[in-house]
Amino acid sequence: MFTKSLSCKGSLSFCLLVTGFLMMTIPACAESTLSLTADDRLSNRPADLWKYYMHGCVDHFATPIDIHSLADSTITTTDAVIDNPYKQHTGKAVFVAGKTVDHIVLPNPLPIDIKPNQKLRLYFWIKGINAGMREDIWKAPNVTLILKDAKGKTIKADGTRLHTVGDFDWHCYYLDTHIHKRTEKIYLKLTNTVRGSAGFTALGYEWVNKANDFSTNDKQDPVTGSTAQNVYHDELPSHVQSARGSRYPWHFLKGAKAIPVMVGQQYDIVSQAGLKHYFQDHPHTLQPYHRHHAIMYLPGMYYKGSVNKAENGQTIWPSPYDEWINDFAQLLLEEQDPKTGYWRTTHGLNMGLTFHYANMLFRYYSPARSDRPLRTNGSMHIGLKYIPYANNIIDSTLAMQSHTEDGKLAAWNRSAYRYTTEPDKDDHKCDFGTTWDAIYLLRIAALNPEVDVARKAKVYDAIKASHAYLLKHNIQADGTWKLKDSDKHPTRSSYMYGIIEDTHWLEWRIDPSITSPTVTLTGQTLTAKFTDPQHNSVRLFAVPKDFDPAKLDETHMFGIIQKSGKLASNMDPFVGMTFIRKAGNAMWGINNDMPAEDHWRYQRYTYWKMRKLSDDLIVTDDNHPITLPATASGENIAIYATAVNWYGEQSPPVLITKH
Repeated sequence: MFTKSLSCKGSLSFCLLVTGFLMMTIPACAESTLSLTADDRLSNRPADLWKYYMHGCVDHFATPIDIHSLADSTITTTDAVIDNPYKQHTGKAVFVAGKTVDHIVLPNPLPIDIKPNQKLRLYFWIKGINAGMREDIWKAPNVTLILKDAKGKTIKADGTRLHTVGDFDWHCYYLDTHIHKRTEKIYLKLTNTVRGSAGFTALGYEWVNKANDFSTNDKQDPVTGSTAQNVYHDELPSHVQSARGSRYPWHFLKGAKAIPVMVGQQYDIVSQAGLKHYFQDHPHTLQPYHRHHAIMYLPGMYYKGSVNKAENGQTIWPSPYDEWINDFAQLLLEEQDPKTGYWRTTHGLNMGLTFHYANMLFRYYSPARSDRPLRTNGSMHIGLKYIPYANNIIDSTLAMQSHTEDGKLAAWNRSAYRYTTEPDKDDHKCDFGTTWDAIYLLRIAALNPEVDVARKAKVYDAIKASHAYLLKHNIQADGTWKLKDSDKHPTRSSYMYGIIEDTHWLEWRIDPSITSPTVTLTGQTLTAKFTDPQHNSVRLFAVPKDFDPAKLDETHMFGIIQKSGKLASNMDPFVGMTFIRKAGNAMWGINNDMPAEDHWRYQRYTYWKMRKLSDDLIVTDDNHPITLPATASGENIAIYATAVNWYGEQSPPVLITKH
């Protein structure tokens, strides 16, 4: 068995203030040895390992890559030394000076034997010298892997989402990426936008396996309780938006007051005075990253952390007090703009921020469905059933929807993520993140009883139009997706599953205005004729003869005949959903397995709908006939059909008789 032992030199003490202001000192591994094996990377990890390694995950078993070998004569490499208790490295580094060059794509591919359909992990060390931008910590040093096929065409670009800015010493991060089956070469892009300098060195790679694929609890820093990428330098949003463990209390919520070495997280969130200070410490905490990616998580964390306990017997949320939620709600509601219904950041009114609050703080009810009872969510709200100023939110959001060249509704572009009075000024019509935000925000706002039928109809039509646009312009022929319709290739896997979840695309809806299908049953063969242009597919159902057709749903469906079925935009919604999800798995390795029944995702609408579909569902393209399966045959079986348009709106069912 391969074993690496590293001498741990030096000493580090962490001062932690806990309940009652008891000072607790956690020593580092002075004069001890860190022993790891390739199969056991968790045992006896010292408390300060997270100071140097993201998630306490070391790169000792990775295959090294000399970054100098990836460069050419146009790229300067400089000497770099990493010298800490767990890593001694001397080699070359590439520094990206944000003020002059915000990114460098290394011209030579990574020297890796490609393993299709597996997950690659790339380790890399970054050092910041006034790097990035504290006013907008999205603009931090980052790394992107660019996967290309045999013809040199970019398949996708997968990047980290690191948020460490300013001055920080060498720290080891890693990026996991699913290797698409057509991948031939992988290139590395180094980014440091805005200002300062960021150094990149000590690359290494390995393939993700059971030994190095840590659980959330295993990623948790024992001192701070955080799973942030750089626990002592990252700001609050990085701590709360990461997956949160339950092995250790979330001491990071107390900030530098409790843990002085946490130079990035300065705020005490758990006390009344500290919470108020965080909300009102403008302009810094009014910055988009704090507003978008910190505040919205806090109530859910409080609900969970104030009742659940860590392994040491303490509540996960440190020192909870009963009125914390009420104090939070008051501070939040004071900031809502009554005219638009939106909340704001330093940049002004912000639709994306309002979506985040609707999603995490006003989800007492999930979006209303045509075919499922209204569902409540125990910890996704601040005590209100409906978001305030709902009509204003709807009107503001509808006004920012972009249009096609002929004036029809399209989707929402990136400008609408903040707030715009010129929705057609951008070079694109559909930004996935903004469009999902708008869809969800509209559906949550429409729950409010103050919203009338006419406004709800506008919401439905706007969402339908946006989905039509993105299916045609963002979904590619292979089912993968671009985050902007103007993008040249896919980048991240984000947002698509959320869009599927929150549109009406999969909902069961009977529309009497849709004409009946023309279906013929001859012998055991079902044939459809598509004479109405809005018919996209025909759904076929088998039920007992005495069954009330008004009670039909997907559980009775045995077949779908599609007029074309070649692109997501002309597939039956159930077929299109499956097609897109399979593409997501092939491109990004997204896990499409049905969640366990005790997992919260099991109750998501998409999974609930998928469980209604038969594993033996017959689907044909190009109007190909269907042969009746045994389950749909017999004298006591009645066959019904509905005509379906691209958005899943169906005609009333008609009985099909044999000729």
